[in-house]
Amino acid sequence: MTHAEAIQFQMPTALTVPLPQRATDRQALRRQLRRLQLTWFNPALGALTTRIKAGTADVQYQAGTYQLNGRVVADLDVGPGWWRQRQPKRQVRWIDRYFQAQSHVLLVLFMVIGAVLLVFGVLGYRVYRRMFIKSD
Repeated sequence: MTHAEAIQFQMPTALTVPLPQRATDRQALRRQLRRLQLTWFNPALGALTTRIKAGTADVQYQAGTYQLNGRVVADLDVGPGWWRQRQPKRQVRWIDRYFQAQSHVLLVLFMVIGAVLLVFGVLGYRVYRRMFIKSD
């Protein structure tokens, strides 16, 4: 295989880069990608067709258009921050408060028991030490 033939060899490859936060870093990334001299795949021009069926929803992509249940979708209604996973608001129930209070009571109880054992340990050490010290 000659060098000219090697250049025309094409292999599908995914290029993954972290998205910079600053505009200057994004421009530098664009310049770096342009310098790679790659042929980028355009799914709108290719014969790429995908289809996902989930329950009653049928989502399909074909030749650059998205279809939902057979109808073309013009606006995907994607706003800024769509990639962030939204956490549902957690409802605090009485049983949760009960177990939380119970865990606090047990924590205080174990701390008191630990302090008492520490005091007994210090007193026992002193008594044990006095047994072997000669008194005049």
